[in-house]
Amino acid sequence: MSSSLLRRYRPDIDGLRAVAVLAVIVFHFNSSWLPGGFVGVDIFFVISGYLITGNILNDNASEKGFSWKEFYRKRALRILPVLFFVVFVTFFVGNFILLPQDSLDLTYSSLAAVFSSANIYFTYFLDVSYFADDSSHKPLLHLWSLGVEEQFYFIWPLILVFFITKVNRVSSYVGFLAIIVSSFVMAEIMLQVNPMFSYYMLPTRAGELLIGGVFSYVVFNHNVGRFLGSAASNFLSLVGALLIIYSMVFLDSSKNFPGINALLPTLGAGLVILSGASNKIVIVNKLLSFRYVVLIGLISYSLYLWHWPVLAYYRYIFGSVDGWIQLLLIFIIVMLSIISYFFVEKPTRKLKMSFKKVMFRGVGAPAFAFSCLAVVVILTKGFGTYYFDNNYKATIEQLKPDSPAYAYNYICQSVLLDEDYLSRRECIINSDVEPTVLLWGDSNAAHYVGVIGAIAKEVDFSFRNIAHSSCPPLLNGAGKYIHGDALSKRSCKESIELVKKNLGKYEVIIIAAAWDTYFSNNQDLMSDLNDTILFLEKEGKKIIVVGNVPIFANVDKSCKQKSIKISSVECEGDKPVYTKSIANPAIEKLVSTYVTVNYFDIWEYLCEGELCFNSLDNRLIYFDGWHLSMSGSWYLGEYIVNDFSIPDAFKWLGRKTQPLSNDM
Repeated sequence: MSSSLLRRYRPDIDGLRAVAVLAVIVFHFNSSWLPGGFVGVDIFFVISGYLITGNILNDNASEKGFSWKEFYRKRALRILPVLFFVVFVTFFVGNFILLPQDSLDLTYSSLAAVFSSANIYFTYFLDVSYFADDSSHKPLLHLWSLGVEEQFYFIWPLILVFFITKVNRVSSYVGFLAIIVSSFVMAEIMLQVNPMFSYYMLPTRAGELLIGGVFSYVVFNHNVGRFLGSAASNFLSLVGALLIIYSMVFLDSSKNFPGINALLPTLGAGLVILSGASNKIVIVNKLLSFRYVVLIGLISYSLYLWHWPVLAYYRYIFGSVDGWIQLLLIFIIVMLSIISYFFVEKPTRKLKMSFKKVMFRGVGAPAFAFSCLAVVVILTKGFGTYYFDNNYKATIEQLKPDSPAYAYNYICQSVLLDEDYLSRRECIINSDVEPTVLLWGDSNAAHYVGVIGAIAKEVDFSFRNIAHSSCPPLLNGAGKYIHGDALSKRSCKESIELVKKNLGKYEVIIIAAAWDTYFSNNQDLMSDLNDTILFLEKEGKKIIVVGNVPIFANVDKSCKQKSIKISSVECEGDKPVYTKSIANPAIEKLVSTYVTVNYFDIWEYLCEGELCFNSLDNRLIYFDGWHLSMSGSWYLGEYIVNDFSIPDAFKWLGRKTQPLSNDM
């Protein structure tokens, strides 16, 4: 056995930790700098699996044998004190920054983190719906990975001890391989069924940790230096490094992940670690052992814990992280990490407390104290220390932002449409009887209801609105523009078939969608849109195509509420922002080739060239960067009607002008 190889300090592993944490931090600062930087977490999993397995194997082979109490005592002292410290500071600061609902969300996620279940919480309670708040504002979202590791520490020792005491070595390898394959296959399948489960849960991530575990098992049971010469060690280490680099550069958030793609960085990390165990001179591992790289690796746990809350709070208050502020935030993150490493992480790791004292003083007492604080916040409905400030509570209510379009009962928007959506009376605008005009599309069609509704009242026509979320209004080929799971694609297809079946009820079809998003996903959009227009025209329909609204990188609907607590928050108001549509010019050009098709572009009312406004009269009319709020939509429509002439695209529609049966 080669237990000594697992016992000795490996500076190259700390160097690999440095690579992993730096990749994650760079990705979280700006994903375009390192599109696959998120695989740093997967590298951490491999390292953890390798080291934990080595500890168990070494302890089991010692004279005293493996001790469950000692294993969990060490794990608790290694992980929990600094974790509790970061969670408490984040929770405390949140009281003076966050709005009540956000404070409640932080409270629940903090409790989940304290009780080793952050990944479970975010799997089932993180709002990832289309109109959900930006997840980059969730201060403890990154702790999902700690939840995975902590749950692994509860289960893996049981499995490993069973294998090494009850099963022969060959059968052990077969068993480990079966678990790894099952985990990766499950992750791949769950990507199509439940992507959140695939990303956050232990069963779909266990294979990554076990890759490290298997390499540790190999090092323990075999003389790695005997079957890995210098050339082989350098070759495998280089292959591993290239797999990691490839993953960081060429994988991105659009790729299926985890699943099979996660094999690239995890196998890469495993090969680098295995090569370093050969006791040969390995160039990649020597580079990883460079002193300053190792120093970053030593504080990597604290760096990981601190970087996300700092970024999340800055983005929550000020928006995007740009320019010199990046250097300031890096400085703050590093300083906090150094402080927590030297004053919390390192001292507590060396404590000689008994298992019982660690469980009661180091785990139970802090968890109980934090639970009491959390109960207070929950009972005060997120207001915390502001609960008795009636002026604050009244102002928060007064400045409450508008809801998204689908929250209104006269908006017929759903992820799956059925016949009921085409018969609801409340979804008819400007009439009590069934109209001959249909507004059809995705959430961008829904948010236009106010604009078109105000125009309809002035021109005197009525329309029904129907919208299927994140699904383009294309009669053929819509699936290629959806990057969701199989259920999303099936729902889109079924919704389109329903609309197609009911088109005969309507003489005029108004179509609107997030054209810019679909066009950036697939350049076939104009061809597919043209096919849809041709089909509708052949069916005798008159058509109005509505362009994309201006898109803004940062729209904070709660800005004025936040400014009550944080005076430094500046709400932009009517300040113009540079933006550009990639789809609208192409759509306008396409529509111009048809005599019987009209095009309506909202840009002429919100923009001067490529400088656009998300507010009118210092009133925010957007819900987020891609959608008008419903009150803002009506306000914009009334602004168009009152301050401009009726748009040409709609003039011909009204009963005040001419019957719908006439040509345009």
